[in-house]
Parts: sequence; structure tokens; C-alpha cells
Amino acid sequence: MKNRSKSPEEELRSILEGVIRFKWEDREMAVIIHQEMALQSPRLKKILQYTQPVWQRVREVLEDGKKQGKFHFHSLDHTLLVIMGAVLFAGANQNQNLLINTESINVDDIVSDTLNLIFDGLMN
Repeated sequence: MKNRSKSPEEELRSILEGVIRFKWEDREMAVIIHQEMALQSPRLKKILQYTQPVWQRVREVLEDGKKQGKFHFHSLDHTLLVIMGAVLFAGANQNQNLLINTESINVDDIVSDTLNLIFDGLMN
């Protein structure tokens, strides 16, 4: 699923926005996926068939961006884990967020805030 017509920034932004929006638009499926991964269930292999290619592509885009001098980071593995954490936790279940004061969280704001944080870190 390589997209050479987009810059690393554009492609990474597109992938990560898609993951965040998927979590918001199909919260039940996102919870099921998270649960199956956390429990290391027998269904994990099936789930990884769909999720692993996405994260592998993110890894490749990060590598490409670093080679082109557009992304700056020390460890690819650590950077990938930080990005995954930010994206997968972004706007997590509002009922479980005891530290969140906002009554209504807008998916567009979550996407914007999360991507701005990630790209500020990668490009500085």
C-alpha cells in the first residue's frame, strides 16, 4: 500500500487521521480490537492481519521521512511506539477519562490536536 505520490508528511497524516477517525466512528470495533490484543486471544492472529500492515506502513513512512531529512528522531522503534500510543489513546473512552474536563470532545479537534503534537515532535 505504498503511496509514492504523497510526501511522507502527507501520507503519515492521512494514515494516522484514518486510524483516529476509525476509532471514533466505530468505537465498539476499536474496543474489541484493543481487548483482543490486550488479552492475546486466539483471534489475535486474525486481527493482526488487518492492523499490522497499517503500522508497518507507518514505520516505512517514518523511515522515508527521516532519510529525506523531513522527520527527526533518534529511535525508529521508540518513535513508532509513541505515535501508536498517542493515536490509539487519542480521545479514549470519555467515561474512563477522569482527567478530562471537557464535556464534549469533537473528533476533528482530537485529530487536529493529536496530529499537531506528533508532527511538532517529528519535524523539530
